Amino acid sequence: MADAIPTIRVPDRLQIDELVLRPPVTDDIPAIVEACQDPEIPRFTTVPSPYGEADAVGHLETCEREWSDGSGAPFVVVDADTDELLGSMGLMRLDDEGATVEIGYWIAAAARGRGVGTRSARVVTAAALAGGAQRIELRAMVENAGSRRIAERVGYTLEGVLRSVHSAACSRDRIDLALYSMLPSDAAARELLADSAIA
Repeated sequence: MADAIPTIRVPDRLQIDELVLRPPVTDDIPAIVEACQDPEIPRFTTVPSPYGEADAVGHLETCEREWSDGSGAPFVVVDADTDELLGSMGLMRLDDEGATVEIGYWIAAAARGRGVGTRSARVVTAAALAGGAQRIELRAMVENAGSRRIAERVGYTLEGVLRSVHSAACSRDRIDLALYSMLPSDAAARELLADSAIA
């Protein structure tokens, strides 16, 4: 009898401090559109530019499909008291057979410098590990110092640089990506899972 294929499952609501991570909803569309006017977001991510309401609607449809079929776990990061949109954080390309997942994110300009990205990445990483992930990858453009700092603060290990990667979704044809990873056996992973502040 063949071995059962492992599955990666995460809750659809996470919280750390005043930050709540939940699936995006229609009411988030105006705030998502506003946040994505910041040129730093399309510069360092696959978010298109220009970015309009139709893009946000399409994004929500993709998020709903990924939650439904288990292929991803996309969240928005909001303030627990005001529901103000602070960023986007999620797990992409959930590979159940290999128990591998990739984490990706962007943080709204007004929310940067407050630890939003680091804390959100901590709670999502912990959820992925607790949900069965055996390898979590994080890829950031080499020149994206902010994203790389988040990876390093959470405890991801830099494996190397993927040179001249083709990215049709990026504004440039080829980019260099810093490849980070975390495994359940890493000390940082064990610390995340033992952190009682992560709900």
